Amino acid sequence: MQEFNYYDYEAGSAAVAYAEAVPIPERVIRHERELERQQREEEERHKRIREHKKAMRKSRLSAFRLVVAMIVFGGIFSSYIYLQNSISQSMRNISRLESDISELRASNAATESRISTTTNLNAIKWSAINEMGMKYADNGQIVYYELENQDYMSRYNDIK
Repeated sequence: MQEFNYYDYEAGSAAVAYAEAVPIPERVIRHERELERQQREEEERHKRIREHKKAMRKSRLSAFRLVVAMIVFGGIFSSYIYLQNSISQSMRNISRLESDISELRASNAATESRISTTTNLNAIKWSAINEMGMKYADNGQIVYYELENQDYMSRYNDIK
């Protein structure tokens, strides 16, 4: 059994008289121990609550960081997919235009070939004489020119 010293205080100018140590009853000791135990449990409970709140703040912060990272990566990936789609669409458009150019070139070549094969000088001569009433020039109507420079010829007056 543990003993506690209790001292009485006496008022006045006389010296303080100390009483002898009085043994404390067992129930008082148990009650004090119970109060100390409850106080320790309460402090531990508050400490656990603080640690739990701290862990929850950390987990919320981690979750927030994860959500922000997911949003950023989602934005990056969606813009990447958009750019890839845009590039693919441009490539298809370029391919279609090149195909159109090829078809037009083939069509032009076929038209030129058709024109060159249908142009017959004898047919033009027959059409000019018979349909348009033209005739060959006489020898007196033909005028020959001598050129000094064979590259070009300039005409300053009407030809008679």
